[in-house]
Amino acid sequence: MKRLIAIVFVGVFLLSGVVNATSYNLESTFSVSGIWRIDGLAFDDSTGHLFGVNAASTDRLYEFTTDGTLINSFSLGFLPGVGASRSLTYNSHTGSLYLGEGVEGRIYEVTTNGTQVGILTSMHSKGLAYNSSTNTLFASDIGLISEIDTGNGNLLNSFNALNSPENHIRGIAFNGSNILAYETRGKRIYELNSTNGEVINSFGVDIPTYETGLTFVEGKIYTFNNATDEFHVYAPIPEPTTMLLLGTGLVGLAGTRRKNKKRVRISHT
Repeated sequence: MKRLIAIVFVGVFLLSGVVNATSYNLESTFSVSGIWRIDGLAFDDSTGHLFGVNAASTDRLYEFTTDGTLINSFSLGFLPGVGASRSLTYNSHTGSLYLGEGVEGRIYEVTTNGTQVGILTSMHSKGLAYNSSTNTLFASDIGLISEIDTGNGNLLNSFNALNSPENHIRGIAFNGSNILAYETRGKRIYELNSTNGEVINSFGVDIPTYETGLTFVEGKIYTFNNATDEFHVYAPIPEPTTMLLLGTGLVGLAGTRRKNKKRVRISHT
């Protein structure tokens, strides 16, 4: 019996690990009052809060709960001009944020209250994503994705993704294994190999034209819609064939258990 339970547990674990998503559906929206245009999004997994930067009339850093409630707002007065902030990501090792600005093309390190820590490197970035396992930063500009050493700002690797410049990558995130890239013209989320940009998977997403930014929050994709001033949360749809495989496997294990019970009864008689 204990052996059977262990087999069932391992089977469920392995099968659940291969559940893929063929697409993402809009799960929920959260309206934000008094804020227009969020260009970069980041998720702080230590507090469970979202951060966003505004590059419209003034450069500000906003802190939200994951249901869109505004907690704090901070000025980014150190930036070189109005409308400079473009991209954002969170460094889970240092507890700070990386902010990409589009006037002089720099990536800043800032605290979660908007104070400048330093300049990591000079590079234009429309999307930023942090890889905690390697302590490196990915920066996207149109179709070029660069990997940067967060210790010294040196360029470690770069590659063109999605046949750029035909495709336009607006925002990126890291899902723990690969890069998620939002391509605005085809309105798709691509999962890319983090070393060469090879497409692993892609998901059709019904994202409006004015959707900007991208961050990955506990398996879901968060974006901000600049036309409606709303957070949009997209949840993955499990692949039906994989779920069928999971159910079939469990039924088979249950049948094996019943057969073994019958054998035990026969041997006792």
